[in-house]
Amino acid sequence: MIILIDHFKCVYQPANPNPQIARLRNLICQSREAKPFTRHTIPESFLAITAFLAFSIQVSPRVISPCELLLIKSVRPTSMHLSPMAPSVESFVECAREFCSLAEASSTFGASELWRVRSVLLQLLYHIPAVETSPQAAEHDGLRPDDDTYRRISTRFAAAPFNFYRVVFDPHDFDATDEPVTGMLSDDLGDIYRDLSQGLSSADSGHIEDACFEWTLSYRTHWARHALQALSAIETFRLERYVPEP
Repeated sequence: MIILIDHFKCVYQPANPNPQIARLRNLICQSREAKPFTRHTIPESFLAITAFLAFSIQVSPRVISPCELLLIKSVRPTSMHLSPMAPSVESFVECAREFCSLAEASSTFGASELWRVRSVLLQLLYHIPAVETSPQAAEHDGLRPDDDTYRRISTRFAAAPFNFYRVVFDPHDFDATDEPVTGMLSDDLGDIYRDLSQGLSSADSGHIEDACFEWTLSYRTHWARHALQALSAIETFRLERYVPEP
């Protein structure tokens, strides 16, 4: 931990008025005196580091350096008497609901909304294993959004900072001769919305096992690919093409 902090100290020497960064700098000074991090200071250092990273990413989206990644990984949740969150159906339902709320909102779909969609998609992919392994049933069909609703949602997503991107259907097929095709972010997110919304309809009517069946089936046959392609396109855009407004 001290070595990593020492490395981090060398990377971020310039003064910064942000109070979280100032607190991080004070904590880093402990390494100069070779003082070990106690169970009281580790949570503080972890919070300062994560606050710094969150602040810097919001101000200027970029690739997190290996140093930063190691710093985050070096602070174990057990050191702070916290348990890591395991994938759960309850959390998946919350994320699905949040995604659908983002899709149905009336506000302009700009960069900040796109980053939020990115975050929710990552959480959905993290929690989907719990859905796949939970009890399932196929006795009730959830309500699927109609075509008018789908078009309205897709139109909203089309207002994102980008919509079209290049995609290879199967990145593991080295014998394929087909050319990359054009993907549509609005189509990806619209299809994900429709599949998640149908499962939420079942869950909200008290049929959570049917919802899990619908989400599992649609994920494996449909929206998993849409989610992965959308995330790849969003992250490439965020890291390589996005220019924050002044």
